[in-house]
Amino acid sequence: LRGDAPLSITAILDPLSTAAPRMLPALQMLRDSLGVRLRVLMMPRLVVTELPRKAFHRFVMPQAGEGGALPAGSFARLPRGLVLTVGIDAPEAWDVQTSAVNGEVDVDNLRCPENPKAPCGTDGGDATSIGYSLNGLLLSGQCYSYTDGMPPNGLQLVLAPPQQGDVPLARIADTLVMQNLGYWQMKARPGAWELRLAPGRASTLFVAVNQTRYEEELEAAKGEGGAGGEAPPQEEEYRPVYVVNSFEDKVHMLRVRKRPGFEHVSLLSAQGGDGDEVRPIKPNLTTLT
Repeated sequence: LRGDAPLSITAILDPLSTAAPRMLPALQMLRDSLGVRLRVLMMPRLVVTELPRKAFHRFVMPQAGEGGALPAGSFARLPRGLVLTVGIDAPEAWDVQTSAVNGEVDVDNLRCPENPKAPCGTDGGDATSIGYSLNGLLLSGQCYSYTDGMPPNGLQLVLAPPQQGDVPLARIADTLVMQNLGYWQMKARPGAWELRLAPGRASTLFVAVNQTRYEEELEAAKGEGGAGGEAPPQEEEYRPVYVVNSFEDKVHMLRVRKRPGFEHVSLLSAQGGDGDEVRPIKPNLTTLT
């Protein structure tokens, strides 16, 4: 304990919980790098019905004075005879992939012989090396339709550099909007990227909407006593530009609406594909006498 530290942290942890091995290295890092006063109180559960610890963790980060050495963590004296899986707990916005691994190693099925004298590792040794690299960042968000208030399940989105006019689309990634909360996700690099509806059925049935402008026009329509308080449709195509400039995750909200005449046309209709012509539905009025 450091009595003269300007900051102090008190942590109450269950030593057999899944959060404890993740929190302790982070608390130690704060103590060593920021000089905070750290106090850890152990509060285990009184009744344990099964073995709560089923995983081993190492906290890896660059250390001062190591120069250009890559940060690394190691596991020693792991139980033999069990099938182990190696993974990395990274922020949700990080696209982390294995980069340096022996071709004979399956990171999802690591197993050492029960005989303690038998080699357990690559090249006949007792160590197995696995590397990870950050391949990119994930751009994610949610998409909802103003037409029915629901996520447009299956709507195809594309990510491309910002472009002017109707130049060929140089897409770098594409994805589909999921039915669950309208979630969508694409891999991107740092920079500014333009999100569009994919050419074909997606852009024929839907149009992206500037949420701020739409809500302003909706309020204006309500004030003028418009029909149902509905905002007039926006004619020009809206192409939001998202800037990837942080390692932190951020959820972007995309709003779309059906084009006039296509309100009752299904996006996932079994009739044809993206290249087929999609025509608006014209209502038929029948007068009964």
